[in-house]
This record gives sequence, C-alpha cells and structure tokens, in this order.
Amino acid sequence: MNLLSLQWMFYEIAECIAVDGFEIMDKFNPKNLEENVDAFDQALNKYFAEYEKVGICPKHFESMTEYAEDYNKEVSEEI
Repeated sequence: MNLLSLQWMFYEIAECIAVDGFEIMDKFNPKNLEENVDAFDQALNKYFAEYEKVGICPKHFESMTEYAEDYNKEVSEEI
C-alpha cells in the first residue's frame, strides 16, 4: 500500500515539475518485504535529491508524536 501511495505521489509531482519518472511498482516483490523496503527507500532518496537541488532541507522526525507536535506548533504560530 505504501509503495502504491508513493507511486501516485511521484505521478502527481511529475505532472507539475520537470523530474524523471520513477516506476516504483516495477520493483514490487510480494514475496520479499525487505526488497520492498529498499525500493521505497531508493524512491524517497530520489525525491530527497529533488529537494536538495532547490535548497530545501526536509525535516526528519523520530516519531509521529514528534511530527504532530512540530506541525501543531507551526499551525498555532500561523494563527
């Protein structure tokens, strides 16, 4: 499911900006979850490289709680 969601995200990005396509579902192996994790990580690294090209530094969070706290802090500052 995560691979498919990431694939659709890549399709949407490619429609808006000039980036090479990435067919992550071609790498899907239902018999080997570790290979799927590697494919997912490779795809995210490709996406991350696009951020670096334009000088954007993505945030990294250790947990969903940490992400939610950061997000709520930013939203409350905007209000």
